[in-house]
Amino acid sequence: FLGDSEPLEVLMVNFAISGNLTPCDRIVKILSNADQGLAKPFYKMASYCMQANDHKYEIMGEFYRLLGEIKKQGGSETSALAKSVQPAVEYISSHIGEPMYVSDLAKKCLLSESAFRKRFRESFGQTPGEYVTEKRLTKAAELLKSTDIPITTIASELGFYDNAYFYKLFKNKYKVTPSRYRDKDEAL
Repeated sequence: FLGDSEPLEVLMVNFAISGNLTPCDRIVKILSNADQGLAKPFYKMASYCMQANDHKYEIMGEFYRLLGEIKKQGGSETSALAKSVQPAVEYISSHIGEPMYVSDLAKKCLLSESAFRKRFRESFGQTPGEYVTEKRLTKAAELLKSTDIPITTIASELGFYDNAYFYKLFKNKYKVTPSRYRDKDEAL
């Protein structure tokens, strides 16, 4: 795909590069170096991303979700590094609204906390806490689009016990408040 490294690992490393590139620019830059047959499904998304500034973070979230699906279906291509933290990833997915502690996640992977943190960051380009928050915010956005559940209930069911903090994180990610995100979606 992009050389000798695992596809998701290379992409996650490249997304983590700091600089003046927007997230959409990063997608296009990464795809320009990718095998064209494998990258083709992502070109449409990258193209849309470049044209739709209002939705670029939603598209980035979808891009990461697709990459995660590729990683899950990778079978033998899944790196040993990612496999070593897979029990934690599965636990996070199935217990997204529950309190989570790095020590517990590390135990599920039979790793020390420091080894777990290092392997997790190397595998996903994020700390375990950042990953959990990202997954919770993505789930919140899905629930806002697909249900009439009150925002405060969504927040608390996903482990955000401080509504102001939830609103702040949500707005940082989606560039609108949860209520505007829901209203904007209904207007479309």
